Amino acid sequence: MACYEFIGDVPSGAIENQKTTLCAGLPHFATGWARCWGRDTFISFKGGLLVPGLFEIAKGTILMFATTLRHGLIPNLLDGGRNPRYNCRDATWWFIKAIKDYIEFTGDYAILNQDVKLKYLSDNKTEHENRHMTGDVKMVSLATIIQDIFQHHATGIKFREWNAGHAIDEQMTYEGFNIDLALDESTGFIFGGSGSNCLTWMDKMGSSEKAGTKGVPGSSRDGAPIEMTALLKCGLEFVISAHAKGHFAPTCVKLKHGSTLPYKEWAARIKANFEKNYWIPYDVEQFKDYALKPYAVRRKGIYKDTLGSSKES
Repeated sequence: MACYEFIGDVPSGAIENQKTTLCAGLPHFATGWARCWGRDTFISFKGGLLVPGLFEIAKGTILMFATTLRHGLIPNLLDGGRNPRYNCRDATWWFIKAIKDYIEFTGDYAILNQDVKLKYLSDNKTEHENRHMTGDVKMVSLATIIQDIFQHHATGIKFREWNAGHAIDEQMTYEGFNIDLALDESTGFIFGGSGSNCLTWMDKMGSSEKAGTKGVPGSSRDGAPIEMTALLKCGLEFVISAHAKGHFAPTCVKLKHGSTLPYKEWAARIKANFEKNYWIPYDVEQFKDYALKPYAVRRKGIYKDTLGSSKES
């Protein structure tokens, strides 16, 4: 019964026709600009909405966040669509998993054909504002949004947050507002972030000048965090399955140099490279079969938290 405490019709958190939203926590996130967050919403989506059978609210929540797609990302802070922030890389993959879970619970593949009116007409702020002034409207299906997410990540995502500065984050350094994500074609993993921002759920930003932590993430986790790779694989399996059942047309993404990467091949590369990159075996003799060096290992028999971080693993 506790999940119902987090669900409600709160005007400050709603976008257009979707009035019901999930708050990120009580009491601090009950209302106002901080009520609704993409990461929190979609991590709790299955337990908070699907298990209780609140399927209409679940569907509306998916479509509400879909309208705010920008840079190939679902926003972290929603802020009723007024000043959303895209300083988050995991909300997007939890969003796709939420669609997968919703369909598994309801059988409603028709949601993929649902038209969505995009709130942002361009990833470029000036272009968006100019098109908005002319009354331009962009309608796309949810399936197109999913494809756009994969395509953006395949060719790379690189932008500076709109309105970057103390107005949106008083702790962030100049470099922290720069978002950069790229696909490693050899492994299928997506690397990104930096030591100046924290784009996953471990997003505590230091704020003490006295302690020397102001603008320093508690744990940036840049590189390829393990759950990002797992969620990416989950999303790929979903679109592969949906295509096989005739509900999702695309089968691949285009890469930067012009070739294509089929979804099946992308998923296969992740599967082939996951264990040897993330798993730290117990037996030192096995290290030769993994992307590890014995002298660099302090713990054995565990999975690494992230790969390619700017900080020592």
